[in-house]
Amino acid sequence: MRSASFALLNMLACLVPFGARADTPADICGTCGPARSSYEAGSPRAGPDFRDIMLRMHNEERARWQAPPLSWNARLAADATAWAARLARSGTMQHGGDLGGRHPIGENLWMGTRGAYVYEDMVGSFLDERRNYVSRAIPDISATGNWADTAHYSQVIWRSTTVVGCGMASGDNFDVLVCRYDPAGNIWGQRADEDERGFGGETMRIASNGRILRSR
Repeated sequence: MRSASFALLNMLACLVPFGARADTPADICGTCGPARSSYEAGSPRAGPDFRDIMLRMHNEERARWQAPPLSWNARLAADATAWAARLARSGTMQHGGDLGGRHPIGENLWMGTRGAYVYEDMVGSFLDERRNYVSRAIPDISATGNWADTAHYSQVIWRSTTVVGCGMASGDNFDVLVCRYDPAGNIWGQRADEDERGFGGETMRIASNGRILRSR
């Protein structure tokens, strides 16, 4: 019997209920369904076109909002790759513990059936949230009333984010994509199309594990 392919999403963003966890795929399944495309053989491990596709798809979407293009950051990419490998080995979805502090890093996560999705499908899952996105301040950013339905997308287009680094890895059953963003987006009370780099006050986000992340 042929099993169905599926994909899961998770993001580091504000307003996840306190105490909420995302330790297993069943806990955070936001977009589950059949794969839209697949490889003849093998899994879509990061190849020579990986960086170009990640940057192109992010920046084409940002151009819709007249947001400056992102640059690739090798350090973020290396960290993202290491975290993707850990998640792929464990078959779990949870955010890295090193993303908060005085200079928080944004993070989008994706997990899907090994070998069933191409790079464009993975990033496309973030971009598909555009259909429900509303350009208002966090957390009022989704036509569905649930901020989590568009939080990947808002991080992708967040105007003051300047660099991105993505990495992927494959486990026995899953491919995992991790994209990290600096400066982090999804700041409470601010809009994706604003530039808050001159903001002098304290900013706050609530991570998916319920921890409050503050920075100045």
